[in-house]
Amino acid sequence: MKACVQRQRGGSLLEVLISVLILSIGLLGMVGMQTASFRNEQISITRGVVADAMADIADRIRANNDVTLAANAYAYASAYATERANIDGSSNFLTPARNCLTAACTPAQLATFDLALWRTNVDRQLPGGVGHVEATGTRGVNLRYVVTVAWASNAKRAAGAGGTLASELAPATCTPAMTGIAARTCCPATLNPAASPEILCARMEIVP
Repeated sequence: MKACVQRQRGGSLLEVLISVLILSIGLLGMVGMQTASFRNEQISITRGVVADAMADIADRIRANNDVTLAANAYAYASAYATERANIDGSSNFLTPARNCLTAACTPAQLATFDLALWRTNVDRQLPGGVGHVEATGTRGVNLRYVVTVAWASNAKRAAGAGGTLASELAPATCTPAMTGIAARTCCPATLNPAASPEILCARMEIVP
């Protein structure tokens, strides 16, 4: 009778241990789901901000489509690291020389103001955000603007801190042969993405 009671007690302990194990696995699964949900939410928010930034500069370019405006009036290019150093190193780097909200501006001055305001918004709304615009063609004929928004990825930073090589993290540099998603997520050579492997890029072509 005594041996039977001891076996029953051992069986109860085993059941408790199994229950604790199952509960622990369930809790770990819930934490994993919450982490994935938070990550997906952050990605969704970032995509929305990037889309809004693209739409913003597109509206500005199309609203200031004066025939006298130089084709490259809205063009702006700088290496990512250089741009961030300038933004972080000076509180007025992005401040336009002339505020077209309070003073009359020529089309060229308005383009400069638009670019400065747009780049300021990109910087404020995205971590390490910078704006880049390329212009090709002739106004009134085949003018096209390719807009790129670049920002620093926390996931890439974490991967780099974890030991992933910078060469593996570096985003693809755009080439004329790229199409589809590759062409929309590559970084222009003028951004020098190899020197800033933590960045991500989004690109869109605008017809004024």
